[in-house]
Amino acid sequence: MYKQDSAAPTREWLCEVEAAPADISITVEGPRLRIDAVDRLPGSDWQGVLLLTPGFTGSAGIMATEAAACVIVDRCSQVREIAAPGLAANASAGACIRSGGFALLFYGGDSEDSGRFSSLFKQGDAVKLRLNGDIASARELAAACGEQPALMLASGALTSLSEPAFLLQGQAVRRREGRTYAVKVNGTDVPIETDGSFVCTVPLRLGGNVVEASLTEDGALLDAAPLFVFRQPASESPGTKSGDVFLWVEQGHNMLKFQSEAAVRSMLENAKAAGITAIVFDVKGVEGFAAYRRNGLTGRPYVSGMTSPDRKGANPDQDLLDLFVRHGHAAGLRVYAALNVFAEGSFYRNQFALPDRLPAWEQQLQRPEDGGRVLRQREASYARNGKATVQFVNPANDAVRDYELRGIREIVEGYDIDGILLDRCRYDNEFADFSDGTKTKFKQYLAARGKQLAHWPHDVFAYDERGTRTEGPLYADWWAFRAHVIASFVAETRSMIDLHNAQRGKAVQLAAYVGSWYELHYRYGVNWASPHFRYDRRLGLTEDALYTDEYAAAGYTGSLDFLMIGTYQQTVRDVERYIALARLVTNGELPVYAGVAIPALREPGLRQAVMSRCFGKSDGLMLFDHCHISDWNQVAEDLRQSAVPACRS
Repeated sequence: MYKQDSAAPTREWLCEVEAAPADISITVEGPRLRIDAVDRLPGSDWQGVLLLTPGFTGSAGIMATEAAACVIVDRCSQVREIAAPGLAANASAGACIRSGGFALLFYGGDSEDSGRFSSLFKQGDAVKLRLNGDIASARELAAACGEQPALMLASGALTSLSEPAFLLQGQAVRRREGRTYAVKVNGTDVPIETDGSFVCTVPLRLGGNVVEASLTEDGALLDAAPLFVFRQPASESPGTKSGDVFLWVEQGHNMLKFQSEAAVRSMLENAKAAGITAIVFDVKGVEGFAAYRRNGLTGRPYVSGMTSPDRKGANPDQDLLDLFVRHGHAAGLRVYAALNVFAEGSFYRNQFALPDRLPAWEQQLQRPEDGGRVLRQREASYARNGKATVQFVNPANDAVRDYELRGIREIVEGYDIDGILLDRCRYDNEFADFSDGTKTKFKQYLAARGKQLAHWPHDVFAYDERGTRTEGPLYADWWAFRAHVIASFVAETRSMIDLHNAQRGKAVQLAAYVGSWYELHYRYGVNWASPHFRYDRRLGLTEDALYTDEYAAAGYTGSLDFLMIGTYQQTVRDVERYIALARLVTNGELPVYAGVAIPALREPGLRQAVMSRCFGKSDGLMLFDHCHISDWNQVAEDLRQSAVPACRS
């Protein structure tokens, strides 16, 4: 823990680095490691983790050479190199820091200790820095715990509001005697009090705003802190919304709870009484089985056909979706059918609904541990070693797309649902898909833009025998291409639903669920931003050179009625940060609902604070998941304490 010096309010700071989780679509947070010093020269026998930021005034190269291990991270928080001591670390660390990145240096201990430190990271990982538990930039850690004069701001780097002005508060810390300091906000001088504090009101236009504070010493720039503030119209602000609260009912963890019609009806009535307004029922789980019976367009097997030990035993004599729709509507709830669109099996449970079709449909991967070989998912070493979880099929395969679209159509036409919600409507990860079919589609995509594919897959990227990735000349085109593949499927779904609504006088909605971590979604082939959003490099998102005009054109918000994001972070400020990011990238063009992971927030006060922030900053909230609810009175109390309008009385 650090204690701030006497030039600023007394406060202790905990600085941490968070390594990437094994799969962020399953686990939001990775392992954390305490940072023991920031931009300070350690003594000869010092042991611990040192963070060097652009605020460091010494020789980063020498520091890296003296460390037992060195992790070099670029300005977009992506690991570029894991270096042993020596000239490579010397040159790389200094160059990275000068360009806005940072270095993590491990001192002391034996080779086993340094090996454990290095093993937390790998090339290409997106890492996070944290200050007292909240996500923060290297600049913010240096401001709190470094040695140079800096700006400490009260607000996070991303926020959203409906007011016409933003109150910026901060302090210039560690000012040196005999020097002259000035603070500017968006180029305008702001008075500094004797203790270094300052406050100013910044007018905001509708939509995205950049507020940039800067600190100078004797006229020389020392620190600059950009903040992104999204302002939505007051008439459309979250506080004027109806207070929608969605309850997600995942198929796998819940279906055995509903063995009778009475069980379904009781749950829905309890949910309504607690303050829930809509149900998201997972009718196609990751295993590929359906929780509905009217399957004439696909023949997809019903959930009672599952045989894995924790899934078998569903009642074969009922239609769960029909029960949810009938009794949900009777209770005054809207009912949305969710589908894990491109998921068709579980390696974890050895459960696959469509085993005969998978060999031709499954994605083909190029993973680092396979030394550059392109293999079907089940043949890849991570699947053979038991590390694969969900079986994905290839979104660029025409037969796959037709089949999945027919599955959505049979639900829309067969049931009186209020909407379709697309989940896992994406690629599995950054390693897919490198099949011959995708190669053909990619060549067509490039040809339409006057480009050519010469070397496959090296023009995109390739791995050598050691698992080191080399990026090719079409690297950025590849991410845009995959995003267009997904966007076109969502657009086809939209067209099908629009036709159904027009022909039958219905108002079925189309929505999508995505993880709130937009900065990593390019790896999954999804651009859930507005096509009108233009990237500002001051956001510092991972691999920000990929946010080209072609990638922007693949933004799919125009096909949706609303978007649901998983804000499964565990601090109030982090949740607010990701809601604001969603507001910013979707350009305020559609409602955004923020999700809360119930099991991650055991303490009632924190859970209610997070729920309140989700409701206050977004258009409503989603609770994940029904299987974690044991006390409906507690749900009602959580919603009441969170000031959801429907529950205030």
